[in-house]
Amino acid sequence: MATSGDGRWGSIVFRRAPGGWADRLRSYGVSVNGYRVGRLRPGGEVVLPTPPGVHVVRAHIDWTRSPEYGVDVHEGETVVLRVRGSGAILRPDRYLGTRGYLTMERLLEPTRSSPSRDR
Repeated sequence: MATSGDGRWGSIVFRRAPGGWADRLRSYGVSVNGYRVGRLRPGGEVVLPTPPGVHVVRAHIDWTRSPEYGVDVHEGETVVLRVRGSGAILRPDRYLGTRGYLTMERLLEPTRSSPSRDR
C-alpha cells in the first residue's frame, strides 16, 4: 500500500486565517469524500495525505456548510485550500440556510515534490 512518504501520494491542506470576529472561538470541521477528517481552529491547518485522484471536500459548522469542491490531486502534489466564514453575521440568509456561510477556495497553484536538478 502506498504511503505519504513514498512520493506516490499527494496531500490536501486546509487553512484558516487567524482573524475573524464571528467564529473566533469556534472551529470549522472539514471533510473529504464524505468523511470528517479534522477541525480547523482560527489560524489552524489540517494536512491530509491523499491518494491521487479527484476528491470532494467541504467545510462545515453547526447546520451550515460550504458548497462541495472537487480537488484533483496528482502524485506528489500539495493542494492548499483556504476555509473562511463569509462574515455574514448580520445576514440571516447566509447562515440560516444550509449553504453559503462558509467558503472554500484554492490558495496556491499545485506544488509537486520533484528531485532537484543541478545546472
